[in-house]
Parts: sequence; C-alpha cells; structure tokens
Amino acid sequence: MKICANAMLIVFIMCFYGTSFASTTPEAFVREFYDWYVRAFFVERKDPVLNDEIYRYVSRCTVERCRVASDRQEWDSDYFVAAQDYDEAWIKDIKAYDAIVINATTVIVPVNISGAATGHPGLLVFLKSEGDTFRIIKVEKLRHWAE
Repeated sequence: MKICANAMLIVFIMCFYGTSFASTTPEAFVREFYDWYVRAFFVERKDPVLNDEIYRYVSRCTVERCRVASDRQEWDSDYFVAAQDYDEAWIKDIKAYDAIVINATTVIVPVNISGAATGHPGLLVFLKSEGDTFRIIKVEKLRHWAE
C-alpha cells in the first residue's frame, strides 16, 4: 500500500511538472537572467535592480523589497549574486544545475556564477511559475551548515 501511494505521488508530481511549468526550463531561465543581470552591470554600469527590465525575471514583490533595501543600504552585498564585487568573467561562466521541484508551481535552481573550479553551486534561486514563464521570488546564498 505504501509503495502504491509513493508511486501515485510521483505520477501526480510528474503530471503537474509537465503541465504547470513554463515553456522554458528553469535552468535556462536562470541562466538567461544572470546573463542579463551581469551584462547589465558591466555594459550599462548601472544597478540592474533599478532597471525595469528586471520585471521580466523577478517577481514584482521581490523587486520592490530589493529596491527598498537598497535605498536604505540594508545589505552589504548584492542580493542576486551574494557578493560585494562583480567579476566580468562571470558573463562567460554561469552554471545552473538541475532544478529541484518543490511543488506544482515552485522550483529551486542551484547556481554558480563565480566560475569556481569546484563546480559547487553558490546560490539557490527560487522560482515560481507564472503563466508561461517563471519569476524569481527569492535568492539564497548557499552556506555551510555551521554558518
């Protein structure tokens, strides 16, 4: 009975994954976002969070929270890259790993934008499906359990 219930749960999740998520993959969406974000910083020399194009990638609520926090200087590092300094080499080395499905509309994509040789992701990017696309709702720095 327990095996049957687990099998049903897997089938249920796979059905939702196939129909509820956007037409692009979560990994491709995150790579596209970071490609735009890092390029915007280096090409335009402006804070990408203040560029309204960010709404293509990030939920309105998250953008507004980031803008308020930026105005108040609440953070000591960039919210989307979890770093104080940018490296132009990041443009060439954005790695998005296999998405982790949380439920029918939410996934987490581990990301490494720093080109670390180890290949371990440095960020966890939370996505919510919205119609035929995704929106970033949260970014967390991947930390050691003791931090």
